[in-house]
Amino acid sequence: MKKTIIVSSVLLVMATASFAQTEIASVKKQEKATRHQLREEKKEARLVKKEEELKEPTYMAAQQFSIDFPDATDIHWSKKDFEKASFMQNGKKLSAFYDFNSKLIGTVSDASFDELPAAAKKHIARYYPGYTPQAVILFDDNESNATDMILYDTRFKDADNYFVEMTKGGKNIVLMVSLPSDVSYFTNMNGKVR
Repeated sequence: MKKTIIVSSVLLVMATASFAQTEIASVKKQEKATRHQLREEKKEARLVKKEEELKEPTYMAAQQFSIDFPDATDIHWSKKDFEKASFMQNGKKLSAFYDFNSKLIGTVSDASFDELPAAAKKHIARYYPGYTPQAVILFDDNESNATDMILYDTRFKDADNYFVEMTKGGKNIVLMVSLPSDVSYFTNMNGKVR
């Protein structure tokens, strides 16, 4: 009888200890996942700069803009990586980006999927089945400025390119299409804006 009580007590202590270890391991795993998630959120917050509206652009950027776009109307300035002037010209909405030396890097304008080269549309249909184009923009590079441009929080080499925002089942990506019609994956959207 004594043996049975002792064995039962030992088994009860072992079961309790095992349960406690399992519970502690589960709590530690959850804490680790939470710490990882917080680190990732902080990292993302550092990477994603907010575009701030500017009441006034720098004097030099404003002067250069008036030379580059004398017919511009409805002008709004903002800054993220570069000074950006959003404006209307000849009935078309444009954005012009100026570097730290107030030199034009290039312009961005809305485009349509139909404007892409035929070979690029064929490539997209073949290699990105099920994706739907949401928006298309055209980056027109200022060839006399070697500053690399940043769109969708991603730097790229100077060149005229289309950028095609695509979606499929909640996944949002951006493709870059060069004017000779080369298509390449550019970035995923994940909260990124142009």
